[in-house]
Amino acid sequence: MLKELIPLFVSQALFCGILLFLLRKKIKAGTYWITIIIASLAPFVFVVGYFLGSFNSNICYSESIASLSSLIKLSVDSKDPKKMELLLLGLNKLPLYGYESECSQVYNSIIELENNLKK
Repeated sequence: MLKELIPLFVSQALFCGILLFLLRKKIKAGTYWITIIIASLAPFVFVVGYFLGSFNSNICYSESIASLSSLIKLSVDSKDPKKMELLLLGLNKLPLYGYESECSQVYNSIIELENNLKK
């Protein structure tokens, strides 16, 4: 995980260095160090945001999997062939596109399928 972020840190450090080099004459000596500190904190803010985003995504996928497993259990327990067929059709229609899948769309499709099966 952190190995994937090393290029980000390097590019961010280069960006900050180039920015400071270009602005060196426009920045007063006292604010130069403040600018360096703020610019050097940028990658850490990005990493915190990255972790928070992945945390929310993981919770969404956990909810989706839990809803899907309860939906399958509901269909199997009913032993109704019509519900089983609806379940299979619904599972095939889930918007799954590999890593490009949008969790909220998958979750909403599962809820919609669940509502159709409860009818």
